Amino acid sequence: MEAINNSFADIARNADLCANHAFDSGDDLGAYINFTFGTLLSTEIIEPD
Repeated sequence: MEAINNSFADIARNADLCANHAFDSGDDLGAYINFTFGTLLSTEIIEPD
């Protein structure tokens, strides 16, 4: 879980990519992490070079 959390944190620190974000975690019969972020670069994410 720590590696995943670190990856999400890296994305959140990228101001060019991530306009806003939210982290949520819990344990519903197993640990989970939700990472939601907004971007102005959706085309670049969906269709990378």
